[in-house]
Amino acid sequence: MIGPVLIIFIAFFGFCLAVYLFHKKRRKQEHFICPFRGNCTDVIQSDYSKFLGVPVEILGLLYYALIAVGYGFVIADSVFEWFDVFLLIASAFAFLFSLYLTSIQVFALKKFCTWCLLSASFCLAIFAISLGGSLDVVIPFFIHYRAIIGAVHLLTIGIGTGIVTTTTVFFYQFLRDGRLSAEESKVLSTLFELGWVSLGLLLTLVGALYVSGADWFIHSSVFLLEIVATLGMILGTGYLTLQVMPQLERISSGEEHVHESGELLLARKRVFMLGPVSLVSWYAVFLLSILPNKAFITTTYLLIGYLLLLLLAMACGMVMYRRILLTSH
Repeated sequence: MIGPVLIIFIAFFGFCLAVYLFHKKRRKQEHFICPFRGNCTDVIQSDYSKFLGVPVEILGLLYYALIAVGYGFVIADSVFEWFDVFLLIASAFAFLFSLYLTSIQVFALKKFCTWCLLSASFCLAIFAISLGGSLDVVIPFFIHYRAIIGAVHLLTIGIGTGIVTTTTVFFYQFLRDGRLSAEESKVLSTLFELGWVSLGLLLTLVGALYVSGADWFIHSSVFLLEIVATLGMILGTGYLTLQVMPQLERISSGEEHVHESGELLLARKRVFMLGPVSLVSWYAVFLLSILPNKAFITTTYLLIGYLLLLLLAMACGMVMYRRILLTSH
């Protein structure tokens, strides 16, 4: 019972931290204590302080409260077997979300919030302790419901593919005039956030299938390609979200920044060239998941085919970019 007790203590401190940040943000104080020369105010008051319209500190409050109360029931031994699985999945999502928020600080804002990093470390600790202490319950559960997990896995791939397709089409359409309006930027941010949710769910389900020992999945070439393609999804979506989008928003809004020669054209070019990376990755996994017979496809052919599709998609993106560039003059 040491693990659940430790998790409750960590969740309690995390909840107190979330309350502190919520209080400071509501009062809109320009400065507050931020150890190790952090930029807590800039990070917490930034445009990234909300996810799907919900303040991040509210999500933190709900998560830490859920974990503290949930593991209180676990200690009391008054929960169903599936509740341990639910808490583990919740902690996995929180850990992935904390990685997402940390990457925003590193790549988009280039500023660090000490309290936010502390909260991320809390999420990591809760996930690690939860994973180590619940495997004896989780593994049999995943094995028993392997077919359902596989079906949800396929559904997630389909939904994620639809979201990234919509995002790419909207992004290309919005950039025809070379700039992003405030409304267009808001639409794209929402779509990208939905894409991150799909990606987080996909990673969680892949982990569940791996833990369940699904031989048809783990020892297949599809599994290897899904790992490689997922890396492509993360890199493609991450680059657009954390590098290109902030740059386009600064240029379009006239926000003060270090200007570079041809920065707008370069940003648009990156969108059309690298945008297809995430799109092709989702479609590659989607098409393989619905193929009736995958036995004839070797790992080598899959990887070569995936790389060729990436190159072809990037080339098509550049052709579209040049056509739009010519028609705009």
